[in-house]
Amino acid sequence: MTKELQLSNFPKLESFIKEILDRFAVDWPKIVGQGANLVFQGFDCLQFDEFKKEIDNNIFVLEYEISGEREGRMHLMFALRDVIIISGSILMEEEDEIKKSLSANKITDDYMDAFGEFGNQVAASFETIYRKAFPDEDDNHIRFVKMHNPPFESDKLNGVFSAEADDEVLVTRTQCSIWSFDKGDISLSIVADIGESLFDEIVTASTKKTFAHIMYVDNEKKEIANLKKMFRNSGYFVHACYGADTAIAKLQQEKIDIVLINTDFNKNDEEGLALCVRIKRNMLLEDIPVIMTSESATKKLVLDCVRIGAADFLVKPFKKDQVFSKVEKRIKRKKLSK
Repeated sequence: MTKELQLSNFPKLESFIKEILDRFAVDWPKIVGQGANLVFQGFDCLQFDEFKKEIDNNIFVLEYEISGEREGRMHLMFALRDVIIISGSILMEEEDEIKKSLSANKITDDYMDAFGEFGNQVAASFETIYRKAFPDEDDNHIRFVKMHNPPFESDKLNGVFSAEADDEVLVTRTQCSIWSFDKGDISLSIVADIGESLFDEIVTASTKKTFAHIMYVDNEKKEIANLKKMFRNSGYFVHACYGADTAIAKLQQEKIDIVLINTDFNKNDEEGLALCVRIKRNMLLEDIPVIMTSESATKKLVLDCVRIGAADFLVKPFKKDQVFSKVEKRIKRKKLSK
């Protein structure tokens, strides 16, 4: 049994998920029917391999896509019995009809259509809170993507949840009740890396300590995701930034140990170089080592980076050993210079 996490572990993400669930709880009777309610139970964080052991072979999974400046997936999980009850309620069947379907473990095509529509309506509840949390961003949506039907094999679950064995997963437990039926359980899951990217908070239940914070400035989300993956479970935490002003503000507000800047993060080498200059001319930030990155390592570009104060240069696509070596070297030098 996993230990329930405390609010202080990831306050922004926890508040966000609670807001989503509060909205879901308000909309739940409207979607399913009067006489239905939801009660929040708590959070767990556990490794994906452990999480898989909890998943019943007859579980139904609704997948939601998070889009905008932040990207990822959330999943709602329901037991077979609850899918039957929810679908029957949406179709306005009498309790006795639903009970017959339950006794036969029967899922009709109409039930499947109703549950898919349920998934769409839930997305509207989620998106209301998501857009409220990030009002200034373009294309910030939570969309219902698909329903994953049982049975599930272990390997299939990795693909459904886009997770690896040692990934940590934040799981929200909620109890649902409909009419006079026995109470059921709903789980909302999000891979910790995605939760971290939403608010730059460390979402983990492990005892691993973060001993260095990296900021990566790039407008390519895939590049940022790749770098985060490289440093997963390494003791480094990668903060993503998509623009110069955001990067400067974050550097002034938070403790960042090293900065990686894609020279052409705004499709213009001058933008990346200008950001490096701003960091090195700021008395409060000048001691933070900067590593410039680019897909085209021309001699002139490398020399320009060194001239304006960059500590090093990395060529993309990144090679894990090379990235680790350069980052560790610069952080050690920074610590020794203090």
